Amino acid sequence: MKNPCKYRRTVWMFTRIFLILKILSGNLFEILYAVSRKIQRAIQRL
Repeated sequence: MKNPCKYRRTVWMFTRIFLILKILSGNLFEILYAVSRKIQRAIQRL
């Protein structure tokens, strides 16, 4: 009866990886958005 526990553990691991990737991608999107805003302001000043 060890297989169900092992399966549950792998599923939990995958969900954790997915959540981490989701958080990282969200942060990357916010950073890119902020950088693009700064670039637009710099272009407007020129």
